[in-house]
This record gives sequence, C-alpha cells and structure tokens, in this order.
Amino acid sequence: MSLNALLKDIPRSKLVSDRSSGVVSDEPTSPPNDGSVQRVWDSLTKFIPTEVLAPYAAGLSLASTQNWNSFKIYLVFIFATFGLTILFEFAKSAADKKSWPALSPLIWRAFAAAIAFAVWALSVPTNPLQSSVGGAEVAGFLAMLVSPVIYALDTIVMRLFEVSQNKQ
Repeated sequence: MSLNALLKDIPRSKLVSDRSSGVVSDEPTSPPNDGSVQRVWDSLTKFIPTEVLAPYAAGLSLASTQNWNSFKIYLVFIFATFGLTILFEFAKSAADKKSWPALSPLIWRAFAAAIAFAVWALSVPTNPLQSSVGGAEVAGFLAMLVSPVIYALDTIVMRLFEVSQNKQ
C-alpha cells in the first residue's frame, strides 16, 4: 500500500531487463516456486505501507554496523506502521478531495498493518530477532499462519463496519 499507488491507483507490471541485450520483458522477477510463499508475502504486504518496508531493512543493516538495538528498531517500526497507515489514508482522501475516512475501519486497518508488519519484519532474512522466535523457519511459519488469518479477519471486520454504517 504505497502512497503513490494510493494516489494514482495505476496498475504496474514488474519488468525484467536483460542488461546485455537491452531486452525488456514481463517475466516474473522472483525465483520459481509453487506460489504459496509469494501469496503469503503478498497477503502480508497488502496491509503494510511500502514506505515502511525498505527503511526497516535499511535500519536492520545499520543496526549491525552502528550497534543499534534491533528490538527497539522493530518496535519503532511497528508503531510507525500504525501511524503511517492512518496518515496515508487521510492523505489519499485529501488528494482525491473526498470526505475523511471513517475512523473505526481506519483504526482496524492500521492495527492490521501493524500486526502484518510485525510478522513480516521477523521474516526478513537479516533480522537478528529471528533467534528469539526460534529461527528463520519459525518466523516464516508464523507468517504463513498469520497471513490468511489477518486477511480473513480484515474481510469480516470491514463487512461488520459496512453493516453497522448501513444501520445508522
């Protein structure tokens, strides 16, 4: 959920270029797999503002070279994800000149984004916190468990908010 994508809503395809021949194609950029791993990441990152993902990975790299506390970085980014989700939704409404978003669904989406980020962040390969959850395999397993649950909860909660608004 990038601010740019929210503002423009333009679908973009991933382009792969062969630098030696200059050929550009629509081939997928990820390694081939059965698709289940990619679906997990897509489900989780659907909730997370993309502006949080790269800075977190950079923060992890800096943590090791600057002797920063990785756990504090992790917590700061969880809270930042919550706040940025709300900020970007208001920014989208302002840019589109629409009425402000309803607060209850927005808080839910921000909460879902924070949970999704918390799980996604533990699964980053360079995250030193993986040892606290049992290793990379456990972090990946948690992501596979949380991803469909949070997606299902989002569908249910958003429907409940829609029903409650129709009753008013």
